[in-house]
Amino acid sequence: MNNKKEVFYFERGAFFCGSLTYRIEVSDDKYILIGYAHNGFCWMDNIEFEIPEKELDKLVQLLNPILRWKKKYQIENDVLDGYGWSIRCKYKDKLIKTNGYEKYPSDYRKIIQSLQGFIEEVGKKYNAKYQIEGFEKRMKL
Repeated sequence: MNNKKEVFYFERGAFFCGSLTYRIEVSDDKYILIGYAHNGFCWMDNIEFEIPEKELDKLVQLLNPILRWKKKYQIENDVLDGYGWSIRCKYKDKLIKTNGYEKYPSDYRKIIQSLQGFIEEVGKKYNAKYQIEGFEKRMKL
């Protein structure tokens, strides 16, 4: 039986620029990292590859500071072309659901850079076709 279950989701981007999305799904005790960019955002081809559970455990540890974040960060006015982000994780004893639009927690950049850096390392380690082009741009978002 092939029951896919999302255990991790991370998306960020802007209305006119597109977005960058990563998911990890579990299916038949295999963990699959899926990544894709909309509208050519950050010059990344779609990716999909298996990772060992130990890598997911490491990722979840990186998410610990996010447990202090609010569920929602949003500015007061109705800007429609700004930068938005979303992180969800439901794995073992972790349950995280937070998002924002043009507003961020104080440690957002630090946490997002460590999260993106981890994803880049996992991509290089477990996917021979992982694109390094655009790495610097993905790290600066």
